[in-house]
Amino acid sequence: MPTPESDQKYDDASWHAGGDFPSDLSYSQGGVHIAIFLAWLIRRGLYNPELFETADVEMVRRQGVSILGLLDRFDEKLVAEELSSRKRFREVLLWLTAGRRHPPVPA
Repeated sequence: MPTPESDQKYDDASWHAGGDFPSDLSYSQGGVHIAIFLAWLIRRGLYNPELFETADVEMVRRQGVSILGLLDRFDEKLVAEELSSRKRFREVLLWLTAGRRHPPVPA
């Protein structure tokens, strides 16, 4: 799994650990929401197929990996290159912020 370098990082587990983060929780808990969102993106085909291996995508679709396993496997970050396109990502965010449960899935 390549690690993308991006000038646009949407989220990083390290931003949510340390500081005011509860000391009784492990570092990885700071990125659980990233893994959940990444799994959601993959299941809807909103990921960059050049960056994700077919076996990894199938593992997510089959739910064959835990959320923490997914977080560890995909470097604890969400960056622009991991998405199918920035335009598509904005489209998804507009759907979500409009209160709809599921954005349209690309054909």
